[in-house]
Amino acid sequence: MAKFFVKSSWGSDDPTRAAMVFGHSNALAKAGHEVRIFLVGEAALLAKEPIREALFPVGWPSLADQWRESVSLGISIEVCERCRIARGITPEDIAAFGGKIGTPDTFVAGVSSLRSLQWHVTACPIRMAEFTVAVAGCMRRNPITSGRIWRS
Repeated sequence: MAKFFVKSSWGSDDPTRAAMVFGHSNALAKAGHEVRIFLVGEAALLAKEPIREALFPVGWPSLADQWRESVSLGISIEVCERCRIARGITPEDIAAFGGKIGTPDTFVAGVSSLRSLQWHVTACPIRMAEFTVAVAGCMRRNPITSGRIWRS
């Protein structure tokens, strides 16, 4: 069994990409892997049930259905603290689905707990700043797109 750490900033602005995070995470969990999702930026809005219920991706089950499946599979979902505050998401919104409030420290702990890093780059027309991650004394510099999967 491997551990996967999935970070996403895709939210209501792109329901199809937002759904991919949950669909792929659910497939990994069903295969017996441990999965943890960390939501930042616009993805933090998914912590609000009315928003999840209103999103229907192209070619995927509804985002709300995939989210419920993630929770039922025991996938840990964290929502960035600063992102949630900026978007009016309350601790009660997060507690309603058994999620956690994520911080930079819990993000680093999630990545650092893995034995190695592998990048899964999804197709994304927007390239963001470069990001440096240090794990086990190894530095890797990679371009960020909105979705990332780290695997141990």
